[in-house]
Amino acid sequence: MDLHRGGLAEMIRIFISYTTRDSYLDRDRLAEIDHIASSFGFVFIDALHNDSANRQRRVEQELIEASVVLFIRTSGCSHSEWVGWERHKAMEYGKYCIEVPFDETGTWEMNLRDIEAALIGMTSNKVIHADGNSTALHSLR
Repeated sequence: MDLHRGGLAEMIRIFISYTTRDSYLDRDRLAEIDHIASSFGFVFIDALHNDSANRQRRVEQELIEASVVLFIRTSGCSHSEWVGWERHKAMEYGKYCIEVPFDETGTWEMNLRDIEAALIGMTSNKVIHADGNSTALHSLR
């Protein structure tokens, strides 16, 4: 799949995996993430976009259709059954995955820049971190 801007960017489907368990992310902050990520493709954030009667089935369908899964790693993720399930399904479906560790001691703006940098890196098939380092975009398959 072409992940480059100007190519098939409008077809990129970005599934955002996160937890609100640690109270670091809430609907307002998820809406800010949605705003940034939406410039790179169609975004699915369960708390914002899932109005289905069968919410779990909708989440799985969005994972199946996703081009990229963006994991926002806050301290509560390791304790979240949902994030673990989403990670397992992303691996099962061979999805391209980007993990953005959130610095909960840093500023919110810095963390948003990290997300944007990861999405910009996605367009060149590598993740570019805010500190300038990069790693290859990978599949968890």
